[in-house]
Amino acid sequence: MNKKFQITINRKKVQAFEGQTVFQVAKKHKIEIPAFCYHSDLEIKSNCRICLVKIKGITDLQTSCSTKVEPGMEIMTDTPRIRRARRINLELIFAQHFEECSDCVWEARCQLLNLAKKQRLKTNRFIDRKKDFPVYRFGKSLIFDSSKCIDCYNCVEMCEKQGVGFFPHSWPSAFSS
Repeated sequence: MNKKFQITINRKKVQAFEGQTVFQVAKKHKIEIPAFCYHSDLEIKSNCRICLVKIKGITDLQTSCSTKVEPGMEIMTDTPRIRRARRINLELIFAQHFEECSDCVWEARCQLLNLAKKQRLKTNRFIDRKKDFPVYRFGKSLIFDSSKCIDCYNCVEMCEKQGVGFFPHSWPSAFSS
């Protein structure tokens, strides 16, 4: 059994277990940390850099999805510095994401758009560099619009885990440059 200990998140003491990440502990205790590339069934990649947190004693912001908790750790999830870094990272994701929100099937449930609205972010600050990227069709049921890709690689890993093999391991970057 993993060792149980206490950490502090946003000045609130919470229980954690050895081997858990900051993101997992926060989620268990209903402390919101936004994330796009995290998926509980997949390997942690830390690609989106939206789940940044500040850990006392460490100068640089850390990704909560990949940072393991330690006894006595003190974590902040929402500071001016974190908000600024998240905004910049979100703007960069949008710069690599062709925006067609008004006719997207995910519009109402889009985590990316919801976070941008919450942050009052101008989603078209940068030109849509992917607007001319192709749409790939793999049979009748699998369509991959490379202009919408945020390079989280979850599709690649999920296909590999299920033995589908539609995407090469270098996907999507091999096709989106």
